[in-house]
Amino acid sequence: MDIEQLKNVLALARYKNFTETSYEIALSQPALSKHLGKIENELGGVRLFDRTTRPIKLTDAGEKFIDYAQRIVEEFEALKLAVREYSLLSQGHLVVGSIPVMGRLGLTALIVAFKKEYSNINIEIKERQNKELLELLKRAELDLAFITAPVPSVSIHPSITCYPFMEDDIVLVTNKLNPLAKQTAIDLVDTENEVFFLLDSDSGMYQICMESFKKAGVMPAKIHESRNVETIIGLVTEGLGVTLLTWRLARSFIMSKITMVRLNNPFQRTTALAVRNQPHIAAPVKTFTKFALAWKSSLRQPPLVNSKKRSNKKRPARCQELPRGK
Repeated sequence: MDIEQLKNVLALARYKNFTETSYEIALSQPALSKHLGKIENELGGVRLFDRTTRPIKLTDAGEKFIDYAQRIVEEFEALKLAVREYSLLSQGHLVVGSIPVMGRLGLTALIVAFKKEYSNINIEIKERQNKELLELLKRAELDLAFITAPVPSVSIHPSITCYPFMEDDIVLVTNKLNPLAKQTAIDLVDTENEVFFLLDSDSGMYQICMESFKKAGVMPAKIHESRNVETIIGLVTEGLGVTLLTWRLARSFIMSKITMVRLNNPFQRTTALAVRNQPHIAAPVKTFTKFALAWKSSLRQPPLVNSKKRSNKKRPARCQELPRGK
C-alpha cells in the first residue's frame, strides 16, 4: 500500500459511499474498489468496510486501520513540509536593513557567520536611517532590519515585531581639552552650555537624546544635526562641540584628541532586530532571526554604569523576546 491508497481509503471512510468518494478524489469506482481490495489483501484478508449497508460502515478492524492511516498521512505531510523548509532555504533571499553604523556595531560579523552556515541564502543589505527602515518594513521592501528601538513615547507599527538585540549605555564624547573631559562622570545638566552635534532627526539616537534632555530638564545651548557619524566625530575632534553616542560606537572612534565621559544617570540605546509580521514567515526569515538572536550572546557587553538602576528599567515599547519553539 502507498500514501495515495491510504488517502483514498480515508476519503471513503469520510463519505461512506463509493460513488461520492470516486467523484471527490477523481478516481473511478472500479479503481477505488481495487485499491481497497489490495489493502485488505495485504492485511491478511481483513475487511475494513461492511459493504452490505447503505451507507457503508467501518468494521472494528476498519476503525483501527483508519486511526493509524490518519496518523501516517499526517506524519507524511509534516515530513514533506519539513523537507520543503530546507528546499526553501537553499533558494532563499533576504533583504536586510540596518542603521548606517552596522560595521561599527559588529553586525557585519553576524552576516559573515550566517553566510558561512547558510551559504545558499542570498543576502541584500540596505543601510538607511531608522525612520526610513521602519517605512521600508511597513511597505514589505525589507524582510527584517536592525533598528534603534523606539523610545517609549514612540509606538512601532503593528505590522512589525522587534526583538532586543544589544543594549548600550550612552556616553558623552568630547575633545580632551574640554573641561568635561576631566570628569569621571557627569550629569546632563552639566552640558547645558555645550554645542551638540547629533545624528539627525530621522535617527533613533536623536529621539533618545531629545527625550533624555527633556527628562533631565535641560536643553543644550545649540544643537546641530548630521546624517554622518564620521562628520560628527570630526567636528568633536576639532573641539567645535560635543556629542552623545553609544559606548560601542564611541569606542570605535576613540583617538588621542577625544575621550568618552560616562553619565551619572545613564540611559541606554537598544538596537533591535525588527521583523515584518507575515501570516506565514518565510523559512529564510525565520532561520536568520533564530540565528541572530542566538549569535548575540557572543557580543561583548559594554561596561555598565549604575547597573542596579539599569536592571530595573523596562525595555523599549513593543520589543519582546523570541517566543519559545519558533
